[in-house]
Amino acid sequence: MDFGGTYGNYLKYPFAVIVDDQSAVISITNRPDVFEPDTTHTVAFTIGNLRTNAIEAVEVTASGTGVTTKQTSLFLGTIDANKAASGNLSVTTTEETKEVTFDVTYRNGANWHTESVTLPLESGVSKTGAELIVNNVEVKNSGSYYTIICDVNNAGLTTAKALVVTTEGVTKTGLYPSYVVGSMDEDGLSEFEVTFSNPAGDNVTLVFTYKDANGNVYTEKQTVPITSAVTEAQTTGESSPVATVLIVIVILVILAGGFVAWKKGKIFARK
Repeated sequence: MDFGGTYGNYLKYPFAVIVDDQSAVISITNRPDVFEPDTTHTVAFTIGNLRTNAIEAVEVTASGTGVTTKQTSLFLGTIDANKAASGNLSVTTTEETKEVTFDVTYRNGANWHTESVTLPLESGVSKTGAELIVNNVEVKNSGSYYTIICDVNNAGLTTAKALVVTTEGVTKTGLYPSYVVGSMDEDGLSEFEVTFSNPAGDNVTLVFTYKDANGNVYTEKQTVPITSAVTEAQTTGESSPVATVLIVIVILVILAGGFVAWKKGKIFARK
């Protein structure tokens, strides 16, 4: 700026400089109760902008030992002042994974900033997953193969998707070597039947395979005794040879008694 003049005129004007050191806030809004190894789980989060101006190019990534994600990152774009944006990341972990770190990178003016939050992992079996219970078991023996008819109930808190029932340690044969139940919601109930032959002992293991919303595969097993199997003859109501002979003898005795009574004149025709 040139103010001219012989003595070098100058301009003096005071102004205030405000430094906003507020950062973005990361809040984990939903996560699984446990992270089972080699499974994929969805983590939901919200990014809040505490600044008095917008932050731009907001991007979220996940990192950690044994951590992989379906998306390399999640781009949320611009978040205005005092506003928030939400998103989800599908995270896959291994047995070595102890924690997952979520990094939020954004631009404020000409400068880039990064904020992070670390999520400790808990291992174990999920308390909210599907839980299958079998009851009302009926076993039939047709001679060439066995049939097990049961009811299965989902006593868990999430849906068991693509539920399939089969057997283990036997020869899968008959009409239903495997039975597709399909999707079973919490508190759901369904009947199924499986057929097999050549059991190794007095018990047969039922194998239930299903998936959760993230495509993770789960397997549950239950042992069912087959010693009380109902034969095909019993199922159709056919009598045994001994019972048939007894019935014929009773009928003959009744007919013989009637004939003797008629011969003695104890049975008269109605006049």
